[in-house]
Amino acid sequence: EVDEAVLEYVCGTVNDALDEDQDDDDVIDAIAPLLDDCLSLDGAAVNDICRAIIKAARSARAGAGTADPRMHAEATRADDLSVPLKLNDGLTSMQAEISASLKEAIPVKVNFNSSMMSRGSNTLIDDESEEALARRLKMEKRQAKLDKRSLRREKTRSMQRDETLQGLTAEPVVLHWRKGRAGTSDIMLRDVSMQLGALELLSGASFTLVFGRRYGLIGRNGIGKTTLLKFLTAKRFDGIPAHLQILHIEQEVPGGDASVLECVLATDVERNALITEEAELQAEHEDDDDDEVAADRASRLREVYDRLLEIDADSAPARAAAILAGLGFDTAMQQRTTSSFSGGWRMRVALARALFISPDVLLLDEPTNHLDLHAVMWLEEYLQEWDKTLIVVSHARAFLNAVVTDILHFQNKDIRRWKGNYDTFEESRSEELRQHERQREAIERQRAHTQAFIDRFRANAKRASMVQSRVKALSRMAVLSEVLEDPSLQFHFPSPEPLAPPVLQVVDGSFAYTSDAPNIFTGVNLGIDLESRIAIVGANGAGKSTLLKVIYGELEATSGDVRRSGKLRLGRFAQHHVDGLDLSLTPLEALQKAHPTATNVDIRKHLGKMGLGGNLALQPMRTLSGGQKSRAELATIMWQRPHIMLLDEPTNHLDLDAVEALIHAINEFDGGLLIVSHDEHLITSTCETLWVVDAGRVYEYHGDFGAYRKEQLAKSKLHH
Repeated sequence: EVDEAVLEYVCGTVNDALDEDQDDDDVIDAIAPLLDDCLSLDGAAVNDICRAIIKAARSARAGAGTADPRMHAEATRADDLSVPLKLNDGLTSMQAEISASLKEAIPVKVNFNSSMMSRGSNTLIDDESEEALARRLKMEKRQAKLDKRSLRREKTRSMQRDETLQGLTAEPVVLHWRKGRAGTSDIMLRDVSMQLGALELLSGASFTLVFGRRYGLIGRNGIGKTTLLKFLTAKRFDGIPAHLQILHIEQEVPGGDASVLECVLATDVERNALITEEAELQAEHEDDDDDEVAADRASRLREVYDRLLEIDADSAPARAAAILAGLGFDTAMQQRTTSSFSGGWRMRVALARALFISPDVLLLDEPTNHLDLHAVMWLEEYLQEWDKTLIVVSHARAFLNAVVTDILHFQNKDIRRWKGNYDTFEESRSEELRQHERQREAIERQRAHTQAFIDRFRANAKRASMVQSRVKALSRMAVLSEVLEDPSLQFHFPSPEPLAPPVLQVVDGSFAYTSDAPNIFTGVNLGIDLESRIAIVGANGAGKSTLLKVIYGELEATSGDVRRSGKLRLGRFAQHHVDGLDLSLTPLEALQKAHPTATNVDIRKHLGKMGLGGNLALQPMRTLSGGQKSRAELATIMWQRPHIMLLDEPTNHLDLDAVEALIHAINEFDGGLLIVSHDEHLITSTCETLWVVDAGRVYEYHGDFGAYRKEQLAKSKLHH
């Protein structure tokens, strides 16, 4: 007969496995040796029986949903012998049913000695007394528990090894390096090239990224800035130390059932594994009936506590919550599931994870695009304290001035480093260009003077040697090319015909998306004419974009009135304008489709004025950069010569030079302007009035943007 102790062990092991959600193979490894000794079957048949027992227990639990389920299952032997297994209430009846089923179906001979001998036991092989079996079972159970702890311990300890951590340097996880890593943390790139398909983006470039410096990567739209970040992340250049963790935030976190806070904390995989192991060790306390097993558990528990203390595990939730709060997630929002947020907010979660991970090299591509002013100000202060390497691509001049220590200028298939922030770079480069122009003009004057001497005395035999000397000198003179303005750095907004006021008015306007939803804003009264230069500011979700949609007419006011002049033409640039573009069309085809009566010549001329001249007008828009797509959308809007432009985050995908060109074009425009933006430089350069959207109100702010910014920063610090 199958001994009661064997059944107790089998049932207990299966129950523990279901409680701990262990893999089936691990459970089989624990119970198969016992059944193998008991049953006159081959290994495959024993494994089938083990799997049947596990399957029966699992399906019964799922079906019953109670603490004392009735379980029924079948196990199939290799020779198709059917073995019914019933696991009833309580351990005793469960054992009885299994024993009876096995006894009925299979000739049973109990013999644990083979497995015990393989462990070095001196137990007598023929000793099959009840007492001996109980001792052997206890030893088996004890060894299984020690083996389980050993495997769990090894899994956790592996996360502390340098070779394991080095294999995770491309993953978005926290790496707790236990020892100082050998070698430099600087990235020294020498004579590197970068190609995207047949297009060469870098050729023979050399530059160094010094650990601890914060770099602003700038360059024209489409020049390859994002591609460079991807190459650095993939370590596709020679000169990148293998041990460096390089993290590039490209996509938002996927929506799921985990809370926002849990999503951030999940990146600390070692902390999570240690906490799980601690809980399991504590739960095993009552089951320790052996002094050696208990001592092993206590020793490992001390190791776990020491490591948790070493990696500062207790402070992790507070650190993660502080980062999330800075990026706009209040306490309630941090407990919501990630699936309940839009893509823009999930990008904030991805940014929070990156800041929490704190990699050796952090690569940020337009991090302010999904942030409001409050979050941008917080991020500026946070990154000013960043003590590792940072590379940030941004169109926001004020953000770069506040954050970076160096500028990487990507131009003409090369990257050049300039010390200082963006303003310092601009001043230094302008002075260098002025010196270059002065030097070029001096050389040209000298060349002209030398050429005039040669031309004058070329036929004079007495001066032949002097002429020959001048010819050689002329050939050795350096030729400096003139620095020409890039024709793509332009916008031209055609001015509309005059329009007598009142042009556009909102009278007691209110709006709610549904009848039972609260109002986004209430009692709005404002007026806009062709002289207006207005910036709308406020926190994300306050209703800025909704207000623009109501003014434009895409949404209708719930109450009140929006009065527009009958001749008024409005041009609206949406924040997510790319969603409305047919990316299979070229900019030329898109304008032809929107305005079929226009000629190709007129459209090409118009696109050229928007920086989309030459071949750019003939490329499918899916091949254009984000900034070039923005130009295509602006070209379509400006074709109709609007009286008032409504621009929602127009600089999000433009490079810094293009932002300057946009500012110049707006200031030359003779119509009205209403801008939603967090770009301080754009607002201060183009707008004269601030409207604030806050807590359901829209009101004019009596002060400039600088005063508003200081006020919001003070409120933010007080709040946190």
